[in-house]
Amino acid sequence: MKKHFISALVVSALASSVASANTGEVRFIGSVTSETCKFTTQVNGAVKDTIDLGTMSEKDTQGKPVAFSLVPDDAKCLNKTNGVVGWQSSGFSTTGLANMNGTAKNVSIQLKALNSNPINSLVTSNNQNVTFGGDGNSTAINTLDFEANMVVNPGQKAEVGSVLAVATYAVAYK
Repeated sequence: MKKHFISALVVSALASSVASANTGEVRFIGSVTSETCKFTTQVNGAVKDTIDLGTMSEKDTQGKPVAFSLVPDDAKCLNKTNGVVGWQSSGFSTTGLANMNGTAKNVSIQLKALNSNPINSLVTSNNQNVTFGGDGNSTAINTLDFEANMVVNPGQKAEVGSVLAVATYAVAYK
């Protein structure tokens, strides 16, 4: 009887630990490319790892666009004529990058690829891979140019607070 009770207790303990198991998500990012280069993010030629979008009035529908570039560190990559930038974030929606960690309400970040093909491609949940070059033109890409700005979500009104989000990228040259 004592053995059955201990066996039942062990089975019960194991079953309860399985029932309360935590789950999570892991994201992986990488690229297969013809050249390997490190990239820096630059704003007006200065290396930055944070893009300051400034301030926007709650009465505005969008903030001032801030241009930035992904710049390769190697001449082999500077001379490439065709590549793809893949963006990854759990915050991407059909309108852009959600305000993931900030306190402002109804505001997203619009991310636009300026020298992409097609030109001015928006990065959204439906378009996270942006092509640069590849149009038969042999002109070197040099830099992968983007623009980011705060925008009010369609049909909503912005509410004051901070805007904070994060996205990762991978570059693959062809």
